Amino acid sequence: MNRFSLLMFSALLVITVFLTLNSIGALPAKLATHFGANGVGDGWMTRENYRLLILSLLVGLPLLLVWLMAGLPGLPMAGGKFPIVNTGSHQNGEKLL
Repeated sequence: MNRFSLLMFSALLVITVFLTLNSIGALPAKLATHFGANGVGDGWMTRENYRLLILSLLVGLPLLLVWLMAGLPGLPMAGGKFPIVNTGSHQNGEKLL
């Protein structure tokens, strides 16, 4: 990851966390997390638990994906590249690969 990409990624994470933390205060103290067939909430979560969940997803998931993608080139299988399987010919008769 080059320096500009890392800077943009970090800035977007910081902005996302800032906007999320500023907007969570407007939520009710108890949030519905599951709704029954009749449309009425039947599963609940506190605002604090929601804050922890949403921040872990908004920060943790992108960091996990970047970490996984950065590790792909280190895989032993062809330097992180997936093998290409020749499946024959294209519909127009063009030879694939």
